[in-house]
Amino acid sequence: MKGTLSFFEHLQLPVGFLDIDVALWNDNPEYHHGLNTVRNLRFVNDMAERAVSLIEDYNAILTKKETQKQYLLQIVKQRR
Repeated sequence: MKGTLSFFEHLQLPVGFLDIDVALWNDNPEYHHGLNTVRNLRFVNDMAERAVSLIEDYNAILTKKETQKQYLLQIVKQRR
């Protein structure tokens, strides 16, 4: 529950609805406020974006010719 509360605190969301029966959440304005906030969050996969950027930078350093780049990527794929 500590992680959940940290999530709500970080987003400055009300937590009062957590103390009532789940069946009553749909009628609770705090719940709807939190739900709308979370639904509108944009998530980013930083690790994937960094990996793609690193590959693109490394690829640009190795060669400027597209055929060589494709050949290099095929070799890397085969080695996995």
